[in-house]
Amino acid sequence: WWLRNHLHEAGEWLMAALAQRGAAAAPVRAKLLRQAGWAIMGRQDLADVTVLLEESLALFRALGEPAEIAKTLWRLGYVIQAQGDNERAITLYEEALTLLGSNTDKRKRASILLDLSWLVRGQGDYGRARPLLDESRIIFQGFGDSLSVGWVLFHQGHVARAEGDDAEAARCYDEVLLM
Repeated sequence: WWLRNHLHEAGEWLMAALAQRGAAAAPVRAKLLRQAGWAIMGRQDLADVTVLLEESLALFRALGEPAEIAKTLWRLGYVIQAQGDNERAITLYEEALTLLGSNTDKRKRASILLDLSWLVRGQGDYGRARPLLDESRIIFQGFGDSLSVGWVLFHQGHVARAEGDDAEAARCYDEVLLM
């Protein structure tokens, strides 16, 4: 569904599964809620998506599963960010990073760092954005993920440009173009 962009179909199946109350154990229901929220995000009111993700988060918190809590916080942060509540999104991303630590699921950590850096950069906090971007880039490079490295470089170029370092901005943008 994700690779072929059949999210509408995915959302329908996941919502149908959720309608079968009592049929799924709490860990399964929590994952269904998170996936359904993510699948319907593009075609539903974001408030509806938020309800699904918050219910998923509550279940994962009750189950005490830090990795799943972190993943759900990250997705909820993205939705909250899309609704314009950047301060709450920052708090959600920060909690997700705290739960993940630096030694588990590095790819997810790098993605959350990138999302958080985008928000703090938008607030003009370039000093905070820089180390987030640096760590994200190092992790993505370790995976050989050139697409994500390109996104990080793009944001690093924006930070450099905003700080008046046109040479560094040009270097970042050039590196993206040469990828």
